[in-house]
Formats: sequence, C-alpha cells, structure tokens
Amino acid sequence: MREEKQMIRNELWKIAYKKLQSYFNKNGHSMVDTRYSRNKTKAQNKLGNWVAQQRRIKNKLSSDQISQLNKLNFVWVTDLRKVFEIKTCDLKKSDKQFIEMTCKNLIKQLKKRKTNENKSKQRKQTKN
Repeated sequence: MREEKQMIRNELWKIAYKKLQSYFNKNGHSMVDTRYSRNKTKAQNKLGNWVAQQRRIKNKLSSDQISQLNKLNFVWVTDLRKVFEIKTCDLKKSDKQFIEMTCKNLIKQLKKRKTNENKSKQRKQTKN
C-alpha cells in the first residue's frame, strides 16, 4: 500500500514537472508566479502552487527530482536576502546548497537571456 502511494506521488510529480517544463520552454525560465490570483487560470494557479511546494519540501525531494528541476534553472530560494547573507548566516548545509544552486541557476538564466538578446539584435541588423 505504501509503495503504491509513493508510485502515485511520483507519477503526479512527473505530470506537474512536465507542465513546468512546458512553461520553461514557452517562457525561457521557470520562475512561475506562485501567488494565487483570480486573474490567472486554474492551471496557472495550480502550477504556481506546485512550484512553491517544491521549494518548501526541497529537503524531501530525491536527487533525481532536484537534478530535473535544476535543468529548468529552478529558483530554490526566492528570498534574496538569504542569498546575500549566506556568508554571515548560520544556515544548515542543505540550505546553503540550495542557495548556491539558486545562484547558479539565476546566472544560467541571465546568460541565456543575454544570448537571446544578442541573437535578436543580430537578426534585426541583418534585416536592415
């Protein structure tokens, strides 16, 4: 029974991950708005809720799940004060690791955005 529940949880995780992957492919980032809004669709609110949940349960995720989320430049820590205070805070080792992953993923995201901007400028220049 317990194994069956775990299999169901894993399948549900994979379904939600695929939705985040689609969001990433469409928008170029995985920084989903996690705040509930009546102006968003049910699916958008649900994805935002799932993303927030992954941040809350990060220490319970498998290394494979963490790796998959990192492929989408997942932002683990949204309170940037923690990022700037990492050297002065007495954080648990796992918290520091997630902050470091967030920094790396944000840098990847910024580099990707800069590359896309440069490509866009080049296309505009060749058209003129």
